[in-house]
Amino acid sequence: MRVRVAEPPSLRVLTDLGTGMQLFSDLSNKVALVTGASSGLGRHFASVLAKHGVKVGLGARRVGALQALADEIRARGGSAAAVALDVTDSSSI
Repeated sequence: MRVRVAEPPSLRVLTDLGTGMQLFSDLSNKVALVTGASSGLGRHFASVLAKHGVKVGLGARRVGALQALADEIRARGGSAAAVALDVTDSSSI
């Protein structure tokens, strides 16, 4: 998927260049919890959200990988917190 960002930032819209479909409006200062954020799609979505101003909570079983992602996001000026989480264990939630 190729994405284009329309400016100004206060009216930011991400558009999928393949379909022309609008994906997000302004997400700055929103908060999201991303489960499965230690790898794969969860990691990708957390990075994209953080890049667009979302404060992300990162949840997964592998805390080391989560902490590394949180450090990367903060190094780029974003806000992230890593939390050990296993969605298959209700006592973990």
